[in-house]
Amino acid sequence: MSAPNSSYTKFQRVMAMLGVILLLALTVCSLLFRFITFPGSDRLAWACLVAAIFMPILIWIWIWCYGQFRRKETIATVFPDRGDDSVSDKTDATAQNDPESSTDAEQ
Repeated sequence: MSAPNSSYTKFQRVMAMLGVILLLALTVCSLLFRFITFPGSDRLAWACLVAAIFMPILIWIWIWCYGQFRRKETIATVFPDRGDDSVSDKTDATAQNDPESSTDAEQ
């Protein structure tokens, strides 16, 4: 079962699926540790919850740093460079061509 028009490699798809499975496992373990009581279960539940929250953030930071060091655009790039005109350029051009958008000081 392969995606015919996917731009992602098989490795990327497998890693994404492993990440989803890991996040689900951390969430289920956190719930199980809440319901099962033994010494240290509350600490394990909190550890799973914290890991489920901070793991995606740390992965995003790692991908962003990789893109910065390799000077590549990644999925974590905050402001990707676009080849076409940006939205702000288009709004500036429309504001200059629209006579109704002028201020009272100009009239």
